[in-house]
Amino acid sequence: MNINQNFKRFVIVNTHTVLNPGDSAIVLAQVDTIRRCYPKARVSITSRMPRIDKKYYEPMGINVYGTLIPALGSFSGLSGKAGEFFRSFCNMRDKVKLIKEIKSADLILSCGGGYLYSYNTHFPELGFLQNVAHIALAIFFGKTIILMPQSFGPFQNSISRLVVKLILTSRFVKRVFVREQISMDILRSLCAGGISSKLTICADMAFLFNIEGNNVTNAILTQIENAKKIGPVAVFTLRYWDFPEEGDILEKTSRKNAYMDSLLEAVRAVVDKYKGTVVLVPHVVGPEKAEDDRLVTEEFYKRVIEYLHVEGRIILIKSLDILIPKDIVEIYSLADVVVATRFHSAIFALLSSVPVIAIGYQHKCMGILKMLSLEKYFLDINSINPSSLFPLLDTIILKDDRLREDIKAKLKCTRENMFRKMKNILSEELENRGCEELCVS
Repeated sequence: MNINQNFKRFVIVNTHTVLNPGDSAIVLAQVDTIRRCYPKARVSITSRMPRIDKKYYEPMGINVYGTLIPALGSFSGLSGKAGEFFRSFCNMRDKVKLIKEIKSADLILSCGGGYLYSYNTHFPELGFLQNVAHIALAIFFGKTIILMPQSFGPFQNSISRLVVKLILTSRFVKRVFVREQISMDILRSLCAGGISSKLTICADMAFLFNIEGNNVTNAILTQIENAKKIGPVAVFTLRYWDFPEEGDILEKTSRKNAYMDSLLEAVRAVVDKYKGTVVLVPHVVGPEKAEDDRLVTEEFYKRVIEYLHVEGRIILIKSLDILIPKDIVEIYSLADVVVATRFHSAIFALLSSVPVIAIGYQHKCMGILKMLSLEKYFLDINSINPSSLFPLLDTIILKDDRLREDIKAKLKCTRENMFRKMKNILSEELENRGCEELCVS
């Protein structure tokens, strides 16, 4: 019998929330990959913000459950955290349903992303424990588990290192996909090379996101298209970053100022040197306050207006409608360059063959660009300055057409290889599971 015709149950654990369109694109790409291989599949996910995510995913036939451990970090203030804890504690029926879903699953996928890390020096953060809990439960039930393309680390405390090692060396964790070489090296060192056969480098799942179709309001697109008639358009995405590995407060402040000053000078260059327009896009709007790019983007917009006086040459996108991944991709597709602090804003731009300058705050960004031979367009947020940014703007704006064709060819090859790899792995692991069940019976 062709296994593609069999009904299969998939549970994707550790998804984030649709408030982060990059993570939403990862989820949708994973679901699309599953359904292309197994059209009759039942797909369920865990979500940190189930009340919000159900409205988006359930019309697509995706079942949404809250996390086993409440996502308190997604709520601000003591009252907000207490309220979420109470709601989570009272909603035991949903947790029981999730446990049954995991127990009956044919395959557990730990969602692609970058959530297995711990910056605390003594004990792991609640978010870390929340994510490993789902994997641990799947191991307890003896389910076949695949860790989809992820970045790992840093692990600053011994407990997080031990927990990750126990998970990765479990016989039920069959495959571990890592997004870049740095994560590969971290895991090999952590497990003393004992899991090398499980490890495979694979690009971020968002590269498999289907970008066809959008719902962007005509007013937004028209505004950007009119700007392109005047000169080049540069999209900027910003994020709040606290430089967690830096302990000195003064040094943190110095690096934050250097980051903002560099972007300010880049805006000046786009407007004055290239006679272009800058579009500021808040790529993520939550759930945590520190993850809401609207705050830092609006602050930066005010700073640009105050110091550069370029009101007519800068567009601030405020509409929440653009949180749909396809809508954001459509906006980025109109740009000549995307200066991307948000990792997935760089991927969204590349999906439309738009050149990027990626400002990396974690090692995942450099690793992904290196896989595409685009590492020359990476800047470390810890050391960024105008002199490192300007030459890249020159290169992209002056050689745009050739670079676009190069990106298009590389993305086509990457997407084809990724889907083929995922299809083979899903088929192989489900077949192996079926054989194991027959042997047991």
